[in-house]
Amino acid sequence: MIYTIENDYYKAEVNSTGAELHSLYVKKQGFNCLWNGEPSVWPKRAPFLFPIVGKIRDDRYTLDGKEYTLTSHGFAPKSEFTLLENTKDSLRLSLKSSDATRAMYPFDFSIISYFGFSQKSLVVTRTFENLSPRVMPFSMGEHFGFICPFFQGEKKEEYSFTFEKEETAPRYPLTAKHLLDKPEPFLNNTRKIPITEELFKRGAVIFMGLKSKKLTYGKEGGKALLNFDFSDFSTIAFWSKYGTGIPYICIEPWNGYDSPDDAGDDLYEKPGQIMLEPGKSRSISCSIEVV
Repeated sequence: MIYTIENDYYKAEVNSTGAELHSLYVKKQGFNCLWNGEPSVWPKRAPFLFPIVGKIRDDRYTLDGKEYTLTSHGFAPKSEFTLLENTKDSLRLSLKSSDATRAMYPFDFSIISYFGFSQKSLVVTRTFENLSPRVMPFSMGEHFGFICPFFQGEKKEEYSFTFEKEETAPRYPLTAKHLLDKPEPFLNNTRKIPITEELFKRGAVIFMGLKSKKLTYGKEGGKALLNFDFSDFSTIAFWSKYGTGIPYICIEPWNGYDSPDDAGDDLYEKPGQIMLEPGKSRSISCSIEVV
């Protein structure tokens, strides 16, 4: 089911499958900034990732001596969320644990996904509640795909990511099995990353612990510039499928990441996890503004 919310600046569509942003139409400039999910290129648009981000070794992990299977990014992207409320300018969808989820992830939980507007931004908030009698380890993330470029006549080579602060930080590459590899130098006292196809030749470009909590995407001085706030997240990644000519760019704020190549298989020992105490909840937000 596709639900719609709208204000003076945007019209957004959200798919109940995965609680996934389906489109984001910017009224001032008259365009949809979100990727269209073309199956021959990348069939998704903006998946929500839970209870893992990326991959775990051989899609398996252990808990209390028992083995479980979880494929890349977990089960949330394929789960059907239940409508709680749909007003003109906001939407709330819910996902609760079930026999099907417990077979992959043996915890009881509730997730409320909120989409709404704050001034000139679209805000996406995921609220997690641990309904289990024990600490619940999980990772979560967003995976927004945006078109590149925004308008005909603009050149992709003119597009870049620009952080709010100068950064000196390594990139974390992925191995051939899509596990997290050792960090390697990448950012050196700079705010800007030019967008080229070669940037994604080795997969996602992953950064952890940056000083910046905001970035912009687009062409400086162009018709539109996208501002992205990821203040509630510890990791930011960029990705586009190599070899497709970068028709889209993914901006991915994460809490958690792919299993390190040298890590064990116990879920409680997986680095980067959120550890949510029994009966507690946590809300995590990001926002998108197009100017």
